[in-house]
Amino acid sequence: MSVMRNIYDSYRRPATVYQSFVTDHFEEKTALGFLAGGCLLAFISRWPTAARDAYLSDQALDMLLGAALFAWIFIAPLLFYALTGVLTLLLFIGGLRDIGLPLRLSLFWSFLAAAPLMLIYGLVSGFLGRGVLTNLIGVLWLGVFLWFLVCAFRALSRRV
Repeated sequence: MSVMRNIYDSYRRPATVYQSFVTDHFEEKTALGFLAGGCLLAFISRWPTAARDAYLSDQALDMLLGAALFAWIFIAPLLFYALTGVLTLLLFIGGLRDIGLPLRLSLFWSFLAAAPLMLIYGLVSGFLGRGVLTNLIGVLWLGVFLWFLVCAFRALSRRV
């Protein structure tokens, strides 16, 4: 499974990519790899903004990047796993059983697949600062992430 090819396919045919998460045999290490890759790209997307903030406010860049590193590499994965735990519980109550790993794969993949837009958001925020274009790209990223989640939930519901 090529990650770059699947990211490309997620933008063209998201249903087929998410259906493979439900039907193929994946392990927890794959889900963790998706999450680690997404969090790493989210951390990288913070670099231009942190450089801009450090320059404009006379703060140390390494302190801003250290805080972003701690947040995205250590805290965000815990929050993502907590979110999948809550979603698994809600879907279990709703009637979907034995859905933990496919749900984690789908959620973490949605985050990783939306990462190219997150990188663009970081560049625009770093070069132009906060503004209409930055907000537009942020809303676009959120919309794509939510669309991927909707496609994932459709694939999970067809599993039953």
